[in-house]
Amino acid sequence: MATMGEFGSLLQLGFGIGAGLSVFRAPILRRANRLMRQIDRDLAAIRGVPSRIADDKISQLNLLAVRLTIKRQKLEIFEKPFLMLALLGSVTNLILLIKASTSAQTVISEIFQNMIIFISSFYYFIIVVLLEFMSWCSLDSIATKYKQIDQL
Repeated sequence: MATMGEFGSLLQLGFGIGAGLSVFRAPILRRANRLMRQIDRDLAAIRGVPSRIADDKISQLNLLAVRLTIKRQKLEIFEKPFLMLALLGSVTNLILLIKASTSAQTVISEIFQNMIIFISSFYYFIIVVLLEFMSWCSLDSIATKYKQIDQL
């Protein structure tokens, strides 16, 4: 049987990942920022071009930028429960880490071992996958529209 102390490093890792994930909104921000940079680059490239096609493209890109900003704000509100779950996981890891430090020789059951492994690793993987999926689903229509505008 394993002891609580043997899981100290894993619990430290889980605490760090949870704390980081609860603060940094990488999955959603990365995708939205990439789209906004692409839109900004296109706008900068065609701003001085005196043609009707360029004017149409500028207005469509500006409208898309507004849609993206609104969608991003909604996503930031929607992602807060996921960030709270990450924070909860981090606090759980910290409590278990303290327990592992103060009771290192305590023998733990296989079920408890599996729970520690889950809460220190797979738990965050699930949160990140859900955030990525949510981000992809929410921003896919804007990315598709951008590609259509880009082909003009």
